[in-house]
Amino acid sequence: MRTGMRLTKQIILEELIDSAFEKEEEPVVLLKAPKYPLPEKQRRAILKIPFDWGVDTKEEDIDRILYGESG
Repeated sequence: MRTGMRLTKQIILEELIDSAFEKEEEPVVLLKAPKYPLPEKQRRAILKIPFDWGVDTKEEDIDRILYGESG
């Protein structure tokens, strides 16, 4: 918008995805939000689905991320 160029949503999405894959630090997970609120039963069902992010995480890492560096 700042450059005055008009871009389609497709082009913007492609650029974001390309940029994310160029960075090797952390994978980007793109999730599509529902267009309307889900019923309570469906929300609970989704939250119960286990999902493997492919990352091994230690308790120390979780504490460091949540509470900051200790020391």
